[in-house]
Amino acid sequence: MAQREIRVGFIGSGYIARQHAEALRDVEGVRFSACMDISDENAQQLAALTGGRPTASLEQAIEESDVLWVCTPPKHHREQVLACLEAGRHVYCEKPLATTLEDGRAIAAAAEGSDALAAIGFNFRFHEPWRKCKELLEAGDLGKPMMFLCQRAGLGATSGWRRDPDELCGMTIESLSHNIDLLRFLLGDVASASAHVMVDPDQPEFDICLAATMKLCSGVAAGMQATWASAVPATRHGVVGTAATALIEGPAQFEFDCLRVSQRDDETERVYRFALPSNPLRAADDHFIAAVRGETPLEIPIADGLRALEVSTAMLASARQSGAAVAIDFAT
Repeated sequence: MAQREIRVGFIGSGYIARQHAEALRDVEGVRFSACMDISDENAQQLAALTGGRPTASLEQAIEESDVLWVCTPPKHHREQVLACLEAGRHVYCEKPLATTLEDGRAIAAAAEGSDALAAIGFNFRFHEPWRKCKELLEAGDLGKPMMFLCQRAGLGATSGWRRDPDELCGMTIESLSHNIDLLRFLLGDVASASAHVMVDPDQPEFDICLAATMKLCSGVAAGMQATWASAVPATRHGVVGTAATALIEGPAQFEFDCLRVSQRDDETERVYRFALPSNPLRAADDHFIAAVRGETPLEIPIADGLRALEVSTAMLASARQSGAAVAIDFAT
């Protein structure tokens, strides 16, 4: 049976919008509609890729679409997501949700009060190693979780909106939202955070290094080290449990192809291998379309974007207080 046609539009037509378009172009029943951007060149390029219509009008993009992918810098998400929801349109918002708690809470409140679905772009949790790790945790294979580990290093943003003084929000809010979401995906909410950050010497409002410790609501400890200043890439995440440790590794910042599991009382190590290149963004997009069609519950609601923003904001607040622990003020 043919799928009901869904008109997909884009608010923001740059790099990440093109990645979503590539992921969605083979989904049955999807027809691309409007490609909105303040840059005529970006809108034209995405329209040429998708067959949609280029526009600079937010209102036109919403009017001509059933589902919108919001792919603009986060400073603009509040205005754009709220406009979509007020029009009754489903919306997939790229991460981070916003640059301020005020904006993030306004978006989350609007999503809570809407009949339309609103998702946040945390596609990392669709990486196969992470889903396998969650499966092991839920099965009790690791025992009782005690600690979460995160190490992420590489060269980060050097140009584009992330470096624009009018648009930037720094590494902790922008990029580490993924890693905070992975922590929450596996082990639940964060109760408090203590952090130290360093900024780019040439752009003091742009944080590029972070070392943080967190206490989860469950009592689990968590550590996070991240930098956008490292010429040597290194990425690994892990969960230490009372029975076993699980470690996720990969060859690049955004690729994870190995899950190693070692029992505390057994020298045998289980190694799970996963094919590369992986495409968690495609999986996340497929999932959202399925949720819009009512085929599956939404797994990545806007509320998760607010939770990550609350943790990021607490980390930055701690850094301004010489590393003092800051309790997470969860929105209700």
